[in-house]
Amino acid sequence: MSLQNLRNLCDNLQTSPVVSIDSPPSYPRRAAVVAIVRWHPEQDTLSLEPADTSMALLQQWQDIPGHLEMLYIQRAKRPGDVWSGQVAFPGGKSEPQDTTDVETAAREVLEEIGLDLNDKQQFLYLGKLDDHQILTAKQQMVVVPFVFLQRTPVTPPLALQASEVANVFCKRVIVGKS
Repeated sequence: MSLQNLRNLCDNLQTSPVVSIDSPPSYPRRAAVVAIVRWHPEQDTLSLEPADTSMALLQQWQDIPGHLEMLYIQRAKRPGDVWSGQVAFPGGKSEPQDTTDVETAAREVLEEIGLDLNDKQQFLYLGKLDDHQILTAKQQMVVVPFVFLQRTPVTPPLALQASEVANVFCKRVIVGKS
């Protein structure tokens, strides 16, 4: 994925309307997940000036060859867990102390893999994607996906919650011609 594709993604996340779904009365808890993307430069060093917006940050990367990567987790294998062993984005269900879906997302990412999305030196909120209603044999819930941009080319140290996460990895994002 080129830097221009990343610019387009940032622009779309900030300007396009999103579909929001209310939680069903039978299952008011929601789940929030996070797609964490980063620009991985071809060279080892990347020094950045402070930037408050994604476009200002991307401007600094204009002449730095590289590619986009996305962070994934592999869920721990647990008997009876419908998500057991799956590759996913980090995240999970809301708790009573969460007042917004993005708070749920940030709390779950911190609990599961130890990354603090509220650390503005490391991460920049890009936006929200459409909500999705998920139906399983046991429950019906709404999943709310968010996108954050990691400001640094190297992921900060991780602290995996072994009962929830077996592995974390980043993979290059490849976009075909449409």
